[in-house]
Amino acid sequence: MKLIINADDFGCTIPVSLGIIEGKRHGLISSTSAIVPARDFPYCAKYALEHGIRHMGLHCMLTMLPPTLPACKVPTLVDETGSMYGRKQFLEKEVNIHEAEAELENQIRLFLETGLQLDHIDTHHGLMQKNSAFTDLFIRLAAKHHVPLRNEFSRHTRPDTPDILQKIKNSGIRMTDILYFNHEKPYHTTEDLIRFLQKAKKQYQTAEVGCHPGHSDDYLRSLSVLNDDREKELDVMLDPRLRDYIEKNRIEIISYEQL
Repeated sequence: MKLIINADDFGCTIPVSLGIIEGKRHGLISSTSAIVPARDFPYCAKYALEHGIRHMGLHCMLTMLPPTLPACKVPTLVDETGSMYGRKQFLEKEVNIHEAEAELENQIRLFLETGLQLDHIDTHHGLMQKNSAFTDLFIRLAAKHHVPLRNEFSRHTRPDTPDILQKIKNSGIRMTDILYFNHEKPYHTTEDLIRFLQKAKKQYQTAEVGCHPGHSDDYLRSLSVLNDDREKELDVMLDPRLRDYIEKNRIEIISYEQL
């Protein structure tokens, strides 16, 4: 089995990004995806390039932060403060799909302008699953930019999931067979991941583990409820027991650009 271990939220804060780079250089993280609207993204992108990291995914952000476009151009995406809505409000609201597409295309433009190369598309808060129009939007973006798409459909299936997967296959878009997040706990443990891999290697050719490693600080605590637990997840990505299991079971760690 080939396995991608993707760290979400690169650029969210500087300490989170430094933790992800640590996990890529010394641990098992093989891929990461960036939050372009984040305040610290430009600095973190420059730092990544200086340290030889040239490929990343786009962690598509349509919630929580200010948009990269002027708020007046995406009025259905923003609240009265000019920031994008929280996840619950976003999922409940009528959102103009053309505004969402314009915002995401602008995030891709800003991402590429840093010199980074785009190697896949995934979403913050599982936005790919909002409705069929949003699913089609992400399929369209992946096809246009010739990159793989995260298989979020393997986690939250809908009645039309078989049709969606066939549409993605017909579009020539690459995906892993399965995506794993452990949302029963605030972070992965080594034992959780080994249990997943024991089952997955018998059923799938390719798999992705999504994770949120990094270092915490007060700024991150003001942004997200997922803060200090990132330190624990980084420890898991550096755990020699997990590396030993993967190597002994001949699981091949790959990046999205290798998918």
